[in-house]
Amino acid sequence: MDFTKFISLLETNQLYFNRCDHFDDPYEGTVTQGTTHLMCDNGKTEQDIESYIESTKVWRQQMYVNCWCKSEHESAAMWGLYLQTTEGVAIRSTSARLAAVLDPTPISVGLTEVRYVDYERHAYNWGNIFHHYVYKRLSFRHEMEVRAVVWGIEEQNQPLIEANAPHVLIDVDLPTLIESVQISPTAQPWFVDLVKRCVKRYGLDVPVVQSDLYRSPLT
Repeated sequence: MDFTKFISLLETNQLYFNRCDHFDDPYEGTVTQGTTHLMCDNGKTEQDIESYIESTKVWRQQMYVNCWCKSEHESAAMWGLYLQTTEGVAIRSTSARLAAVLDPTPISVGLTEVRYVDYERHAYNWGNIFHHYVYKRLSFRHEMEVRAVVWGIEEQNQPLIEANAPHVLIDVDLPTLIESVQISPTAQPWFVDLVKRCVKRYGLDVPVVQSDLYRSPLT
């Protein structure tokens, strides 16, 4: 994340959940072609399927997602994708830590690993609308995504989330969530020092280290 988002996290102690229709990927939350074939094989009419597809467009405006990358190793691609400058950080956590900080919230949140599939062939149970947010196209598999998902109109959530809200913010305990803070491998020394000072100022007692992704293998 860029530095401003990191400071926002430290200042608010809140995770940001973006609404699904705001993502760049136009396929986010849509039904796979394989699923429409399965619906047809199970007796659904063309009108049924068209109506269902229209429903997925509405659900995209009611689903909110917070995204993480699950990997044992750093990804040069992810640093490049999510930073516009050299001044950014990554939060290292675990699935268990994420689940622990989301458990106390009054908002109902689901956690899932994203599965990357061929949208033309893959079919899934269309009766569970959350399945639309479990699957993504194969071209995104480099993300290795774990996501937390909130359905805005779920009965438990309706009183807590404003209709058509552009995003959802959920209070979390940062010392529980954050295992360590990693600084961009291309950041300058002054920025490394700044991040360490900010973490200390906000009372977080976690390791803050600069990524050695581009360190020379001969040193």
